[in-house]
Amino acid sequence: LNSDEVASLLAEPWVAPIKIDLTGNNTEGNAMLHAVGRHQIPLLVVIAPDGQEVFKGDFYTVDQVVEAVNEAKSLK
Repeated sequence: LNSDEVASLLAEPWVAPIKIDLTGNNTEGNAMLHAVGRHQIPLLVVIAPDGQEVFKGDFYTVDQVVEAVNEAKSLK
């Protein structure tokens, strides 16, 4: 995710990046991971504004992230 293109996309006003810290008893974070059906890190989930899951994976390239975020944008 360390690319200017991804950083620019994640800074868009319609994007709500969420980082979950699993080092403690994080009830809300664990609930979110349970909701997407995974409980490992790293995990990237891209969800469109309509709630549709566009991408979910624990290994991804910059191109995959850009494509998923742009697809989510098209579904808003």
